Amino acid sequence: MKKRVFGRYLSRGEGARRALYVSLVRALVERGKIETSKAKAKAVIPEIEKLVTQGLKGNWSKILSFFGNDRKITRELSDLVRQFNRKSGFIRLINLPKRTGDQAAMVRIEWVDKIVTEAKEPGDKKKLEVKTKAKGETRPRKTAKRKVAKQLK
Repeated sequence: MKKRVFGRYLSRGEGARRALYVSLVRALVERGKIETSKAKAKAVIPEIEKLVTQGLKGNWSKILSFFGNDRKITRELSDLVRQFNRKSGFIRLINLPKRTGDQAAMVRIEWVDKIVTEAKEPGDKKKLEVKTKAKGETRPRKTAKRKVAKQLK
């Protein structure tokens, strides 16, 4: 007997679907943006929104249980959550060209607000701002991007 599935099925069983959600959220927290299919992105957005909202409320036990008690990724998410100045709408979807193999619709998932990241060099302790385009902002010039890239080297 076929049982009803709440949400999106994504041609996976329950455990594989849960693992997919965890890996996509983990990649977004670590990298700041990811490229995936539109179906997977639409399925994982509510999970991301719930986690960030729980972080804003200070309920870190639910976030720890979602990531399987991985304190490193939970700490990274808490650092991100402290920087948000909004109540909802933390994620942006950007449509990309279709994938060449199967013509699947592709999107890029990224954070809406500015994200401050640590410099990559261990001796350099100053923080660099990585800007994303938000409402009312203009895109930075190429020279500004080059300066940030030079600072990261």
